[in-house]
Amino acid sequence: MNSGAHWAAQNRDTDLRQVAGLSATAFCQLQEPQFLEELGFRNASRSMLHHLEVAGLPMEHAKEAFHTADVYTGTNMMVMLLADSLGDLCTQRMTHWDSFYYVCLQVRSSIRELMLKMPERLTVRSRSRRLQEAIENVAQMTTQLLSNLASAACMQLPPTSEADPNCRGFLGCHAWHRRLAQGSHDLAVLSHVMQTQLETALLWDSIMFRVDTGYLQLPELPAGVSLGDVRSQDDLRVNTLSTLIARLKASSPRSLRMVEIGVHHGEVAVGLLQRHPSLQYLGIDPYPGEYGNMRVRRGSGDFGDSANFRRTAARLRRFGHRARLCRRHSSQVARAGAMRACQARWPAKHLGLVFIDGAHDFRSVAADIQHWAPRVRPGGVVSGHDYRLGEAFNVVRAVHRFLPANRHLQLGPDGVWWWIV
Repeated sequence: MNSGAHWAAQNRDTDLRQVAGLSATAFCQLQEPQFLEELGFRNASRSMLHHLEVAGLPMEHAKEAFHTADVYTGTNMMVMLLADSLGDLCTQRMTHWDSFYYVCLQVRSSIRELMLKMPERLTVRSRSRRLQEAIENVAQMTTQLLSNLASAACMQLPPTSEADPNCRGFLGCHAWHRRLAQGSHDLAVLSHVMQTQLETALLWDSIMFRVDTGYLQLPELPAGVSLGDVRSQDDLRVNTLSTLIARLKASSPRSLRMVEIGVHHGEVAVGLLQRHPSLQYLGIDPYPGEYGNMRVRRGSGDFGDSANFRRTAARLRRFGHRARLCRRHSSQVARAGAMRACQARWPAKHLGLVFIDGAHDFRSVAADIQHWAPRVRPGGVVSGHDYRLGEAFNVVRAVHRFLPANRHLQLGPDGVWWWIV
């Protein structure tokens, strides 16, 4: 076990209060915060294993990718443990600067050790050019994030001019804890990008259906989007689509119409409607009470739950006439028209963007693309979700089957795909 892991694992059993100079007489006039920052962790290894199993890809074909995900997951876990351990010390009212500074240096040393060992741990030589590129990207992104985190340690603190000088350690502890907690969150978010890159490389190398993928680029965060802008997996989709909408608005200032197929809780809808006041939105979802030919318990909140319709409609109500939620199958709306089937205020044609995230079997995805891609105006965007290893024979196959010959497919994090009409 390296020194960072040893410190994080053992500090609960070590009387650091003596090292930190804490005592029953320590006094700080500042009110102690009632809660600490939320930590972030995501088990990318387990998620990667799930997608490998669904795709039926043997581990021997993916051992380099799985090793990379495993190393990354361990790094995310270590930063979270360091943040959690520091949080425990913060709640013990560490007040003196010297006390905090000693602990801060210990934590910073652990992060630097993680950073310096990352390239060595991810020195993998794959026969696949794409997979090698993905692994090198992971090493570079992780090393840069850890470097930024280490360089911010034990430095700038909140203003102390109005505080008791003896409280500087208390302030420093909470400031450093916030940075560490944000670092653990950033690693958890970045894991989605990392995993999508590894999956995509495996997909192109091992499973693709005689499709030319030479021009395709591995998925990345959209330009101008930082990890701090992303608070959840849904935000990855929202940020990607928001970037596309901003480009569309720049080329055409008129109001933009969007159709989303498969709405669920409406996270994408709410995020985009908040960011783009001129966006006109129509969401289509049957909320059938079943998912994958299995009944869904009403009120569970799972995919297909019929109770999700009222909850999501209530969320969208604040956007007034700009948003409409239609409880129909997308094929019904395509045949009958949005104004008739959904009482929409505008016909679902000449759309700026369509986002396909409904049923994920091949026939459903193929039908949605065939029905809705022709309704997008020239220069608009046909897009969807779950271009992932686990959907190789459904979503991915349908996307490549119906991708126009003169259009380039583009990919974003969390399996977002699109092309420009």
